[in-house]
Amino acid sequence: MATKYVYLSGSTKWAKTKKPDEKYKNFQVPLYMDDKSWELFKTLGLGLKVNKDKETNEPYVTFKRPESKMIKNEIVNFGPPKVLSYNNEEFDGYIGNGSEVTVKISVYDSMKGPGHRLETVRVEKLVEYNPPAGPDTMGEPALPF
Repeated sequence: MATKYVYLSGSTKWAKTKKPDEKYKNFQVPLYMDDKSWELFKTLGLGLKVNKDKETNEPYVTFKRPESKMIKNEIVNFGPPKVLSYNNEEFDGYIGNGSEVTVKISVYDSMKGPGHRLETVRVEKLVEYNPPAGPDTMGEPALPF
């Protein structure tokens, strides 16, 4: 299978699009998909774990993009995913919990079956990001105090 691009929509919580998580160095967008996107996701054959939200019991899948990856004995730097506003202009803000987004992922063959990489996030309906009152533990910059 050649690389193909797939678009999936839904809401997100704890999106990390500016700075990767510290442990695995992945940018990531947990996606609570709408019904149409769930149906498409099921056809892709991706080996991604379907998680359940601890508060709402809603299912979600986390789409990831490594900061860098070894491919054929060469380190490839990917950097952060492109983030766009609903009108396809660059978006430089933070994506708050409950925001509606569409993610573009690339799906490709790998030794373990179909693999994926988060390519672009388009913010369809932004919920303002309200940072916690202390240092941020979710990978985004801490408040300047």
